[in-house]
Amino acid sequence: MIRHVPFGLTSRTAWSIGGILLVLGAGFVAWKYQGGADAPTPTAAASEHTIAQTSIKADKPDDSSGRERIIRISADQQKLIGVEVEQVKLEPETILVRVPGRIAPDENRFAFITPRAPGIVRSVAVRIGQDVKAGDVLATIESAAVGQARLDLLTNLQSLDIALAQARWQETILKNTLELIERLKAEDTPEEINAKFADKPVGTNRERLMTAYTSHRLAKANLARKSDLYDQEIIRGQLIEESKARFDADLAAYQTLLDQMGYETNLTNIRAQQALRQAETSVLVAREKLQVLGVDPDDDEYIPKALKQQGHTADAVPVQPGAPGEKSSIRDVAEVMSLGVGPAKGLQPKPLPEEPASLYKLKAPFAGTILDRELVVPGVAVDVTHRIFTLANLDNVWVEANINPSNLPYIHNDQNVSITFSSDAYPEKQFKARLLYTGDLVVEKTQTLTLLARAENADRFLKPGMYIDVALSVRSEEKTPSVPSTALLSDDEHWIAFVRTGPEEFEMREVKTRGPGEDRAAVFSGIRPGEDVVTRGAFKLKSEWIRLASSE
Repeated sequence: MIRHVPFGLTSRTAWSIGGILLVLGAGFVAWKYQGGADAPTPTAAASEHTIAQTSIKADKPDDSSGRERIIRISADQQKLIGVEVEQVKLEPETILVRVPGRIAPDENRFAFITPRAPGIVRSVAVRIGQDVKAGDVLATIESAAVGQARLDLLTNLQSLDIALAQARWQETILKNTLELIERLKAEDTPEEINAKFADKPVGTNRERLMTAYTSHRLAKANLARKSDLYDQEIIRGQLIEESKARFDADLAAYQTLLDQMGYETNLTNIRAQQALRQAETSVLVAREKLQVLGVDPDDDEYIPKALKQQGHTADAVPVQPGAPGEKSSIRDVAEVMSLGVGPAKGLQPKPLPEEPASLYKLKAPFAGTILDRELVVPGVAVDVTHRIFTLANLDNVWVEANINPSNLPYIHNDQNVSITFSSDAYPEKQFKARLLYTGDLVVEKTQTLTLLARAENADRFLKPGMYIDVALSVRSEEKTPSVPSTALLSDDEHWIAFVRTGPEEFEMREVKTRGPGEDRAAVFSGIRPGEDVVTRGAFKLKSEWIRLASSE
């Protein structure tokens, strides 16, 4: 007989079994949850709902596998978001460099106007902002140094005038004297000589030579007459011998006089020419002294009023070319110095100017605008260290920009560089400039080069010291794949572009480029010539791709 024994659990045993079962259940649930998270399977209803809502499907690549990133979008959706594409072209690269810069005055038309000689300001004729022309008087200053230099020049000019007249007179005397000696040696009659030299000045040489010549002719005639008487045996031989001795003595004295007169006249002419050269040198030195003090002798009203009244006509007989002792530069020097060659006919000396000789004028060296003026008024003492005015011609200004030396290989000359710039003062205006200099000295602190360009400023919009944004468009000679700048998008530290690989399929590619230019950008890898790249709507494609990738 079988005995049935009832089975019962104590309280402690029940609790132990329950704990074991609880632990096993929790482990099973955790294992099931982990496996489901690794490979979730979307329901068909959810998948159909997503496609109906967007009509777009994105294949997110596995970063480890490197698969392409594709976005599929219908033609209607492309039209809705405004997708436009353009074929990649091969063309010269245009590099766009943007750097800060500033406006500076054109140093070729910029000057600090300072006195060249110390003195006292007598008048000031201009104000800040006033436009002046070249040669306009800016101020007048009284200077003792200028007065002394001006008077020295006047004195030397007068001495030069006297030396010039004497030199021309001696040239004429020398020429006529040598011609007279030639006629005497040819034994022309005194009547013929007097007739020929009636209007030719010879000076005191005429009297001495003609007296000696007539005495020589008389001695010669007496000797001939006594020779005839001796041949007729009318006089004795002693008388003929005495006549021959007197003739020989007169002939020797006559020939000596001819030689002496030629030598003395030539020596006097040489001394006159030397005196003229010394006078010329004195005038040149005096002119240089006056110019050093800032006064142009050729444009000084004080000098011409004192000496120009002499004109250019002269009483002295002009020297013919090729004449002995001729100095062709003498008349030229006189004309340069605004002098005549002798006393002028019918002209009376004019009085000196009423203004003191010590007064000189500060004039504008070129046309421009007075940018600054030191606090000077009549009566203020100034010296050569005072910058009384700052003058600049602002029709053209310089653009200074600091560029990186790495950009230099692309900048060859102003033919392949286009420079534009803008200012916050005129946000809607674009200004152009022309390259002048790319710089040869690197700034130590910034490790940049200072680029210089010239910009026209006819409207005076650009002010020296103004900060600007400079854009340099450098056109390369090598052809590279080129796309519109709107086709490039920034993706952290990389650039991307969307390429159409099918009617409804676009591929997002990482490209290597220097970045977008002003209009177009060169691409060195990632796309090929002939491919269609998205130029409009690329940002929306990227946003949708990110949304779909994150939803997965």
